[in-house]
Amino acid sequence: MTNKVNWIKVLEDNEEKIIDALKQAYKQAIGGNSWEECVDIDPNGKICVYTIGNNSTSMDVWKGEVIEIARFGWWEPDVDGEDVVQFLKGEDKLQDFAQWLVNEEYIDPDELNNESSISKEAWLLEKWNQKLWDQYMEEFKDWLMDEFYPGYYFNEAIEGQKLKEEMKEW
Repeated sequence: MTNKVNWIKVLEDNEEKIIDALKQAYKQAIGGNSWEECVDIDPNGKICVYTIGNNSTSMDVWKGEVIEIARFGWWEPDVDGEDVVQFLKGEDKLQDFAQWLVNEEYIDPDELNNESSISKEAWLLEKWNQKLWDQYMEEFKDWLMDEFYPGYYFNEAIEGQKLKEEMKEW
C-alpha cells in the first residue's frame, strides 16, 4: 500500500517552480494547432511540462502517481494588422512589405502608402519573410505572456485538491 500524498503541501512547497512551468506550457501552446501542453507534478515536487494529444491523459496521471496541474490547448492568436504595420515600421521594412504586396497583386499600386490597406494583408508577412514573421510572433508571444496570470491556474490546482479531500471525507 502506498503512502497518502499531501498534494496541497506538494503544490504549496513548489509554487515558484509551478508558476515557471505554467508560463512555459502556456507560451508553448501559443501558435499550435491541435495538441495540448500539460503541467504535472509528482509527490517529490518534480514538475513535467509535456505535449499530449487532445482529450488524452498521461499514464502517470491515470495511475495517480502524479497530478495534472493544468493543460493548455494549442491556439493560434489573432494577428492584428495594425500591430504588424507598427512592427514593420520599427524594423524599417514596411515599404518593402508594401512593395511586395503590390508586386504580388494583393494591393493596388495606389495603395502602396496606405497603412490601412497594408494592415488588412498583414497575415501575408509569414509568406513574404519567415524570419520577420518569427520575430514578430516572438514579440507578440512576449506581450501575451505579460497578460497571462499563472497564479490563477496554481490557485485552481490548490482548490481542486481541497475539493478532492473534502469529497473523500463524505
